[in-house]
Amino acid sequence: MNVVSIPIALIDEDLNQPRNYLDEDALTELAESIKDNGLLSPIKVYSQKNGQYKIIYGNRRFKAFQRLGYESIPCILSEYKDEEDIFLQQLTENMQREGFTPIEEAEAFRKAIETPQWNMTVKFLAGKLGKKEKYISDKLSLLNFGNAVKQIIHNGTQIISNKLTEAQVLPLKDLPVEYRDQLAMKVAVEAIPVEDAKRIAKLFSAKDINPQAKEIFLNYNNHKLIEVWDSYEFEQKLNRIKGKSSNEISKPILVTNENNKNQDIAKPLSLFPIEEKAKELLGKIPRAMTIPDDIVFSIQDMRIDNREEFMITVDCIIENLEMHLMQWKAIKEIIKKDRVRRVK
Repeated sequence: MNVVSIPIALIDEDLNQPRNYLDEDALTELAESIKDNGLLSPIKVYSQKNGQYKIIYGNRRFKAFQRLGYESIPCILSEYKDEEDIFLQQLTENMQREGFTPIEEAEAFRKAIETPQWNMTVKFLAGKLGKKEKYISDKLSLLNFGNAVKQIIHNGTQIISNKLTEAQVLPLKDLPVEYRDQLAMKVAVEAIPVEDAKRIAKLFSAKDINPQAKEIFLNYNNHKLIEVWDSYEFEQKLNRIKGKSSNEISKPILVTNENNKNQDIAKPLSLFPIEEKAKELLGKIPRAMTIPDDIVFSIQDMRIDNREEFMITVDCIIENLEMHLMQWKAIKEIIKKDRVRRVK
């Protein structure tokens, strides 16, 4: 590795490099570190026809040297001259740096793909950078969000109020524009978990929920949105069960005639008694949902004698539910054992 000391005055910054945001506080810390400990890693440059050098990477270190008033800086001289190769070097280097933001990375990917003379594709770029194509595509999709959302997308996986991780915001990327940014900001403000963000995205992408309802949902907080999603999902499952049953009733099934092993007889399918009982019960049991805290803690205002009566009611609910649970678990075990027996 050829390291030479080059005068600061002969070095030009590359204003088109992938990393364009420099934190002033971090730059001050870097300058102090260089002053105390020296430069731990040289910057990399290439020579230009006008006798000047241009930075490939190490822009922050270069600025720190300028701030310290140093006259020269240790540099690695690159043999690359091609702009495409230089840009890929810069991109590879910056992707390894902690301060390289997801949006800067996405902007760099877009530049690589949209620069006509380079003619890069997502597949080519993924191969060059050692990344999966989905990694590149997901980063590019971040650019679909508005500036307010892009400014609060940060590195890492820690969920922080008024900030967004990629995992939080990516589920929303394909939503219609009238919902996408509003929901992204809601996810940020309320520090909504990733799994909840996925459920909210499914709710707003559902084609059978009318736009007027979705406009109302935009005003709901996360807790209420998840309740709406749970209710919607339950209805969908129930409809699938009902739809499956009605479809199967019209279908014949084949049963073997014991008197003639080679003859199959079509027999219309109807619901068995146990199926009828299951569907009857499913129709009567309300869906499970979280009881809001204000309702739960209203018990604290209840009179002592009323509490005793209420406890009897709760015990009855629990006892009935446990009996249902025990009975249907037993039925499930019978199904499992019968399945094993049939396989054997």
